[in-house]
Amino acid sequence: MNVRSYKETTTELSQDLAKLEFYAQQLEMDNTRLSVSEMIEKMKSDHFNLAVLGEFRRGKSTLINSLLRTPVLPVDIVPTTACINRITYDAQPSALVERFDGSQEQVPLEELKEYVTQEGKNIEGVREVTVWYPTVYCSNNVDIYDTPGLNDSPEMTRATLDVISKMDIAIFTLNANVNFSMSECEFIGERLLTSNVGKIIFVITRMGEYTPEQQERILKSIRARIEAMVLQKAERVLEDQPEELAAFKRKLGDIRIFGVDSMMALEARRNHDGVLLEKSGFAAFEEAIDELLTRERGRITLDKQTSAILKASQDIFTTIQAKVSALGMDEETFQQKYADTEKEIRSEER
Repeated sequence: MNVRSYKETTTELSQDLAKLEFYAQQLEMDNTRLSVSEMIEKMKSDHFNLAVLGEFRRGKSTLINSLLRTPVLPVDIVPTTACINRITYDAQPSALVERFDGSQEQVPLEELKEYVTQEGKNIEGVREVTVWYPTVYCSNNVDIYDTPGLNDSPEMTRATLDVISKMDIAIFTLNANVNFSMSECEFIGERLLTSNVGKIIFVITRMGEYTPEQQERILKSIRARIEAMVLQKAERVLEDQPEELAAFKRKLGDIRIFGVDSMMALEARRNHDGVLLEKSGFAAFEEAIDELLTRERGRITLDKQTSAILKASQDIFTTIQAKVSALGMDEETFQQKYADTEKEIRSEER
């Protein structure tokens, strides 16, 4: 699809979403209206969101630091990140703390640890921290989200779940030293793949502690477990829902897994060591991210917009059906009116 066709398609989808927003408002479907409204605003801004997810102590912040090519986010040997950190582009590095009470505070990057970590002196009441940084990955309306660890606390899990609905790409982190767990499987299958996330890739951290042969076995083992525990389960659960199953498989795709050592990559960048960078596995991962943020970005965006339209349409149809039943209209009359309306909408789309 060329740029002109893409723009024409997104314009048509925006018009469809505007209609659905109006219908949802008329039917007093506040959640549906809000969801559609957020999608419309996101389309206007042409923003693209990437989140790094995973259970605690999976190396999420270190992975992002490696993408930024410098240790911007604080890391430690104990679970660290205690709030949502959003990294966005600006030529001048800075940070803004937002609290649950609505207050905001500009803070120096060197003091970030006191506001975003579990051990920080000023973490209480912090909802989200925005970090402006001159990174190439955020230079084209892209935001990167560092999330608290899943299952570390109910508050952290809730904060992460709130972010998922906004994401276009999810990077799910796993640790080479820890087996792919049932809780990780359930989160991927029941939360991540059933959300409106556009694409999911997997990253296994701390791979530098293993030989190339061991790394290959780890990659194969985790791929097999994802296929067995996530994909096969989805095929059973969604057997009678082919459209949802197709969407599920599209997000998962050809199960892309990358083994990396983020600390090794940071060291390689610091010492300008190309051999060490290649050994870290980070070059291949960065190449995949570049591909997602450039060539695949348009397709992912269109998929999300289409999914939002289909979901809102189904919600509105179900609500109308319930209201019609309450009014006592017989099924045959309702189906005829629905068919006439659907025909009219399709003719407008042409």
